[in-house]
Amino acid sequence: GAAIEHLLASLLNSRAFLYRNQARYGEAEASLERALSVLSALDASDDAAQSEIAGSLNRLAIVYRRMGEYDKAEAAFLRALAIREETLGSDHPDVATTLNGLSILQIRRKEWDRAEELQRRALAIREKALGEMHPEFAKSLNNLAGIFITSGRLADGLPYLERALRIREASLGADHPSLGEAMHNLAVVNLELGDLDEALAWERKALDIKERALEPGHPDIALSMHNHARILTEQGRYVEAEPLYLRVLDMQENALGADHRARLETVESYRSMLRAAGREAEAAALPTTDKE
Repeated sequence: GAAIEHLLASLLNSRAFLYRNQARYGEAEASLERALSVLSALDASDDAAQSEIAGSLNRLAIVYRRMGEYDKAEAAFLRALAIREETLGSDHPDVATTLNGLSILQIRRKEWDRAEELQRRALAIREKALGEMHPEFAKSLNNLAGIFITSGRLADGLPYLERALRIREASLGADHPSLGEAMHNLAVVNLELGDLDEALAWERKALDIKERALEPGHPDIALSMHNHARILTEQGRYVEAEPLYLRVLDMQENALGADHRARLETVESYRSMLRAAGREAEAAALPTTDKE
């Protein structure tokens, strides 16, 4: 009966989720296609079946997007969107989920205007349906900021990053470990915009949270410490920057290896600092990288 078919489709969707997380995309695709076949055989007036079909299509679109099959991904997203708008209404949070997926797809294609339009629609739905302090609303703010920043519109992205962080701070607490990355991103954007004092303030907050939340020597700590040193270098504070560079180089060698890309980038940043400080001989004595 229909109950057995719904159960089978649910199991196939769960299996596809596991495959997707293991990057076994061909197997995820096959499981979702089978789930869609099972659900499509049910009564078309069955709202639960239509909801599950839309969910399976949305998951299939994500699999296609990760495989780089962008045309197939768009077709699946649009089918899911049509079903969800018809069965749930255009202001339902599930509609926003599909619009968000479509927006991310357009980012992959570098279709910035289309990505922004879709994400703004998702944002408006989430604000109306869930409220402006909901984590999903914050996620849309972050995604909109990402569109601006990735397309070079840093100043446009900054207020969305800040607003998303305030929402997450309110729900999680100002010292929650997951906020370190958001604060680091704000530091990076402010550095690129030339607001060094603001960049330094955010990076210090990020570093403080990461050092309390993560194991000593963790690569994420090194990332924030490296950016902290870069900001100090931009401010001409070489005496303060140098020990940070040396700590980062040591941490990255232990955690990642001497030839890891992230460590080689730190070598080049340190070399730039030495040159800015007029220490050309020491800069030249550092190991060469392919960036030299």
